[in-house]
Amino acid sequence: MGLYYGLLHAVKLNIKILDVFGDSKLVISQCSGAYKVKNKKLLEIFNLIKSLEAKFDKIEYFHVYRENNKI
Repeated sequence: MGLYYGLLHAVKLNIKILDVFGDSKLVISQCSGAYKVKNKKLLEIFNLIKSLEAKFDKIEYFHVYRENNKI
């Protein structure tokens, strides 16, 4: 849900190019297309995220290891 709300806020700010850095390998891999979303509940959220992605000209996902994401 954090990613969803972050994207929603970026859309409201009219941001068109976005780099997303996240420490959840699962979320980043699912959103970048490397992993499939199998869980039905997560699939609902994933579909919301994908609908928001269409509002950006460019969006990229980057995984950050948790030990490098302490700030």
